[in-house]
Order: sequence, then C-alpha cells, then structure tokens
Amino acid sequence: MGTHASTDPGAGPIPFLRRFRWPIVLVALALGVAVVAPYVYIHFVREEPAERLSLDDVATTTPGDRSSSTTSAGSTGGGIDGTWKTTDASVVQYRVKEVLFGQDAEATGTARGLSGTAEITGSTVASVASRST
Repeated sequence: MGTHASTDPGAGPIPFLRRFRWPIVLVALALGVAVVAPYVYIHFVREEPAERLSLDDVATTTPGDRSSSTTSAGSTGGGIDGTWKTTDASVVQYRVKEVLFGQDAEATGTARGLSGTAEITGSTVASVASRST
C-alpha cells in the first residue's frame, strides 16, 4: 500500500466560506434587521409628532383679577416680564430630534396636570418652580 493524495473533495480542510457560512448569514441578517426595523417603525408604525404649541389664543389673567380672558399673542402690549403661574388648562410639550440608525425622526411628548410658576425678566427665565400632579 502506497501513500497518495486524496482527490475526495470532502477530505482535508473545509473552505472558509463553507465553514463559516451560517455565522456570516446570521450576522448579515442581524445587521439588515437593525437597519430595516427603525426605518419601518419611523415611516409606517409610529404616530406623527404632535402639533407645535403656539401662543395664539392663550388664556391670560391680569394681576388682581381672578377672571381669565383670551387674547391673541402679541396684543398684551406689556411684554412678558413678571411671574407666570400655570392654570388648569396649562400644557407642556417637548420635542426631540433623533437619529435611529441613520433615520431622522422627531419625537414629542405633551403633559397636562402640571403646576408651578416661572419668573421672567426681559428675555431671561430667572426662576422656575414646577410639580407634576
């Protein structure tokens, strides 16, 4: 019996791609899901961001007067200096621009049931005290 090289393709070292085929497929699939899932969520699943709040038709209360009235923004004439207090109709909103795996999105949140005050001097918010109920 002599020694000779085997011509059997199954003998010897297994080629790299054949040996690591499933791990490579799983990594590629995971990366694909990581990119596609945020795209599907942002464009098809999530709700649209809430409308931006504005100062149009806001309820205002003048000092010493317990009744509130509705005025258009900019018509108060006295500026915004002073201490402002929330009412039962007060609403707070935040916006966040985010990037999820290269997909731009804007998230918003709105809260009611807040109480507090804000002191404004010129164009600066001097102090804020708030509480969520």
